[in-house]
Order: sequence, then C-alpha cells, then structure tokens
Amino acid sequence: MTELLCIPLKQTGEVDLVKPIKSIISSSRSVTTADLNSLTELQNLRSKMVAAIKNQQFTEATLEDAQNYFDQIGHLELKIPFNNTKIYFKWLDAFDRGSWFGGSIPYTMSTNLLYEKACVLFNIASISTQVGAAQDLATEDGMKKAVKMFQLAAGIFSAVSTPPPASPSEQKPTPDLSPESAAALSSLCLAQAQEVVLQKAMMDNKKDAIIAKLARHTDILYTETANLMQKETVKGLWDKTWFSIVNGKQAMYSGLVQFHQARVCKAEKTIGQEIARLQLARELLIKSEPLFVQGGQEGAQKWVDLCDTALQEAKKDNEFIYFEKVPPVEELVPVEGAAVVKPSPLPDKFLPGQASLFGSLAALDTTAKKAECVVS
Repeated sequence: MTELLCIPLKQTGEVDLVKPIKSIISSSRSVTTADLNSLTELQNLRSKMVAAIKNQQFTEATLEDAQNYFDQIGHLELKIPFNNTKIYFKWLDAFDRGSWFGGSIPYTMSTNLLYEKACVLFNIASISTQVGAAQDLATEDGMKKAVKMFQLAAGIFSAVSTPPPASPSEQKPTPDLSPESAAALSSLCLAQAQEVVLQKAMMDNKKDAIIAKLARHTDILYTETANLMQKETVKGLWDKTWFSIVNGKQAMYSGLVQFHQARVCKAEKTIGQEIARLQLARELLIKSEPLFVQGGQEGAQKWVDLCDTALQEAKKDNEFIYFEKVPPVEELVPVEGAAVVKPSPLPDKFLPGQASLFGSLAALDTTAKKAECVVS
C-alpha cells in the first residue's frame, strides 16, 4: 500500500498569558498564590506546545499536551471575561512553506480566543495524522490506532470554524482555517482511515466481495477529496505532490474494486464479466502508476502484473471452454461501497480524567460561558 499523508502543523509564537489574565483577576480581587500557580501551569502547557511544534515533535505525548491546553482554556473561559484580556494570539498558515524554513512570514494575530482555540484544534487534528501515519500498519494494534487517529482528525476538521474579524483593523484568519480547506482535510483524513481498514482486510485475506466493497468506498472518498482539493479558493494551499497522490490512490482503488470483483466473477464462473472487469482494472491501475511516481511514492505495478496474469488465464479459459461474450464496461453492475469509518464527534473534553487547573477559581463573570469555535 502507499504512504499516508500527514497534515502540517500551524506554527505559533510565544504569548504571555499570565500578565493579562492576572490583571483581569486583580481588578476584582487580590491574586492568590493558587491563582498564579494555575496561570503559570497554563503558560507552561502553551510553551510546551510551541516548543513541540518548533521542534516537530509529533508524539502521543505532544498530542495529549495540546489537548490538555485546549481543555484548560475552556475551563478558564468559564471563570473570566476573556474578551477583556486583549491577548494577541499569533499563528501562521500551516501550508505556508516559508513558515517551516525560517522565513520572515508575518504572524496573523487576533485577540479573539476563538481564533486561538480554532488554531489549537487544527494542530490537534494535524498531530493526530502524524501519530496515525507513524503506526506500524503491519500490526493489528497499529492499524486500530491509525484508524482512530484519522477519524479523530476528520471529526475535528469537519467541525472547526473561525470567527470573522471583530473589527476592520483585525486580521482575517489564515486560509488553512477556511471552511473549504477544513472540508478537504476532513475528507482526506476519512479516506485514509478507510484505506487503512481496507489494507487490514487485504492482509487478513478477507473475501474478495468484501474487499471490493471496501475498495469502492475508498475510491468514493478519494474522489470526493480530489474534488474538494481542486476548489479555486484552496487549490493553491496544497503541495503539488498531494494532487498526484490523491488522484493516484483514487485510480488505484477504483482498479482494485474491479480486480477483486473479477475474482468474484471467476468464482461464479461468469468469465465474460471477469475478463471485462480485469481489463478495466488494468486500465485504471496503469493510469495510477505515473501519478504515484509524480507524488514520490511506489505505484501499483504489483497489481498490474497480477491483472495481466489473471487476464491471460481468463482469456485462455474463455477461448477453449466457456465461449462467453465479454460485455462492455457500461453493462457491468456497479459495486456497492461499504463505509466502515466516520468522523469522530468532537468531545466535550479531550482528557476527561485531567483535573481543571481552575477548579478553585471563583468566577469573575457569572455570565461567562465557553465560546464554541465549532459548527454545531
């Protein structure tokens, strides 16, 4: 199977959380040692996140730290009027190449906490793809973890949204946070989750009918992803190799649908249909080969060779035994897809077992509530 694509992270700069939040608290009452300790711990969580992004540390520990930070700012915004803090959160576009190579790309800044939360959510999803792609897909545990991570990422990207600028002077959110970008990334993650399930079915030597159905839905998801990536507003974001890889995978899985359905036809001794499907499979698999090469990945030559062998055998059997007519492609019954993955819903808390840093902090604003940066 081909490699899985990882989504790059948004880079962010250091931000002082302690001083402005301490100022808000001191306007209502004295700041306690417990307050300072909690704020310092929140600052440490964010600083760890910044360092992990800068050093490209994509581990489960990094993921948990980002999730903890997201949960903790959710706890804090229930206690203080965050819109009065005037903290300038600064982030870069994840797909801006210069941001990863020491370029002088200016940060996009906003005082809106929703912007910070949306960016952190984006990175939680991105780290999830990094963790998922790093799994050993030759093991059952590795495959399960990869599917879980890609479904989590798909769920976050399908839900995340950012607020419009609060004033004419405030900058717009970075392009990677646009609804069109999020939709394409969610679709890509879901396609890769389905792809891993398909790979496991093939490794487990499941029935050809099952593999054909799984491959068909993988084909559908990659078709949707390719269409979403080609939208005018976002197609400039992606690395050029992504287009080749996504289109190559769509063609390959479309070919594998026909290859495995041809095996079903062989078992049912409908040789004419077997030949028609093998010929179609071969065309699609050959189409995918140069796309994978352009994307820097290994292609589908193995499957082309298997098609050639099976096709030669089927034609020989038909010529000497069955004498069946080979139907045109348009007369072949479509294979129905089997969807076995879905975006994971965004949880109320990523780490429900983690205690709130601000459990003992009396609410300074009784009307405060958690601001949602997701589409309901």
